[in-house]
Amino acid sequence: MIWLRRVVLLVLGGLAAWGLAASSAVDLPWHGANAAALRLSWVARPERIETCRDLTREELDERPAHMRQARECVGASATYRLSIAVDGQPAVERVLRGAGLRNDRAIFVLDEHPVAPGARRVAIRFTRVEPFEAPMDSTDVRRGAVPRDLALDTVVTIPSTAVALVSLVDGRLALKLP
Repeated sequence: MIWLRRVVLLVLGGLAAWGLAASSAVDLPWHGANAAALRLSWVARPERIETCRDLTREELDERPAHMRQARECVGASATYRLSIAVDGQPAVERVLRGAGLRNDRAIFVLDEHPVAPGARRVAIRFTRVEPFEAPMDSTDVRRGAVPRDLALDTVVTIPSTAVALVSLVDGRLALKLP
């Protein structure tokens, strides 16, 4: 009786393994035959906005010797507005902040938007939300911070089942087709 149970379990295990292997070869379409996409993929370091002031002699004297700095700065990282329009119709509008608890890490833009294949007018803007007059840390440009205003406005022909990739190349938005 035990040998019969083992044979049945062995046959059932073999059928389950065959079924799993056969199902992995099935082709499932995730998008329709006439689908195309616009993919945004870049990483950008936000600008650092700082307000600095010189401390008075009295304020410096109140601090321990190892904490005496003549200039005190308070700052935060800038936020950016991402807006996408396809054929003049707004597709996305949202504000992006840097990663991390204090939003001082890089901004990751990883989005995909379905579009109809064919010739499409694509307008993408990535603009700093804070006014440009806000004080900025002068070392940001040297450390590769994202420019304050990035824009891409072009007509692109996206073939069926293709993906148009928009990325940040040398401080500007660039579009690439397969």
